[in-house]
Amino acid sequence: MTEKVKYLSYIEDSLKHKNLLVKTAKTATLAAIKFAKKNNLYVTYQEGNKIIKEFVDGSKEVIGIVENPPKRVKVGESIKL
Repeated sequence: MTEKVKYLSYIEDSLKHKNLLVKTAKTATLAAIKFAKKNNLYVTYQEGNKIIKEFVDGSKEVIGIVENPPKRVKVGESIKL
């Protein structure tokens, strides 16, 4: 298990690999949103402390509130989950 943790830290700390990881995540997210809208499905996401359900027609519904907002992390700072 520690080998995987070390490898993930390397990916996060290596600018080349981190950029690839971020690009892949963005591409996958946009593809999932496009697929959902094409198939008349809603998309759920967080906006501030609100959980939003967005429908194909663009209308939005607040379906929840996040009580403990996510921790802000400074650039270069590492945290353990």
